[in-house]
Amino acid sequence: GDLLGLCRKEKTLSFERDIVVFPRLLPLRDLEPPFRDYFGIHPAKGIIEDPAWYEGTREYSGNKPARNIHWKASARTDRLQTKEFTLPAMPPLVLDMARVPGPLEGRLSILTFWVLALFRKGVPVGLKMGEILYPPVHSPHQKHLLLRALALCGHEGEAHEG
Repeated sequence: GDLLGLCRKEKTLSFERDIVVFPRLLPLRDLEPPFRDYFGIHPAKGIIEDPAWYEGTREYSGNKPARNIHWKASARTDRLQTKEFTLPAMPPLVLDMARVPGPLEGRLSILTFWVLALFRKGVPVGLKMGEILYPPVHSPHQKHLLLRALALCGHEGEAHEG
């Protein structure tokens, strides 16, 4: 409140919170994830349907395997119904800190770039830092969890648990 600085007082207060400093983001060009085509099918288009991505039902047309018939829905509607699945935009990826070359600060910056770039593309991202594994999950909090883990990475390249 003293704008002119005539009466100056100093007081040291205890600060009980952590300050998280995120790694510096390198100006890398936007890279494509290294996916390969198998049997002429790009993995992003889905080779198999994952039952974890159940979306709903629709009338059975005969072009899907019989194992996808939803028997309860078929009995309820008196017509054969098949289960529909949403395919993820990209398969999940786990970034391994041990496979990124260079000094710790550079590795953290590269991993931060990849986490943000892959999240922008809708790819579920996980992170392996030494013995600690953050599995790729579909959660709005996953990006913040991974960025925090990278920010809290110790001097030895291991993440702090917390």
